[in-house]
Amino acid sequence: RQMCIRDRNFNGGSQSTYASNCAFGRDSMRDATTASTNAAYGNGSLQSVGGGASNAAFGHESLKDCTGHYNTGVGRFAGKGLSTGQKNTILGAWFTGTQLTTGINNTLLGFNATPTSITVSNDVTTFRKKLNKFSINYIT
Repeated sequence: RQMCIRDRNFNGGSQSTYASNCAFGRDSMRDATTASTNAAYGNGSLQSVGGGASNAAFGHESLKDCTGHYNTGVGRFAGKGLSTGQKNTILGAWFTGTQLTTGINNTLLGFNATPTSITVSNDVTTFRKKLNKFSINYIT
């Protein structure tokens, strides 16, 4: 099942090739082909998703270029430019795309948070400054 609100959603594929997506906003999930279980809210959000799965994009052009899986982008332009990256969480506006493209398992918090490289993995970055170490110990 698909749910689309606004025009130019889901131009590629058919219901037999992608399923369980929600797209709200002009050009959101526009290039979906085999995409599944994605949620896109905002004009241009997850626009190039193609075959990406289990992504959540909330905000104008959030995760616009994303074709990866299990990414979350919240905020205007959050994750724009992230391409094949997976398992990334980006919370904050004005992510210009030059910060992260293919990284895996990263968390970016705050306005325009910038990781150490565009391909970094397993990194936590906040407010344009990288934390040297971030950990939460499990207490039994």
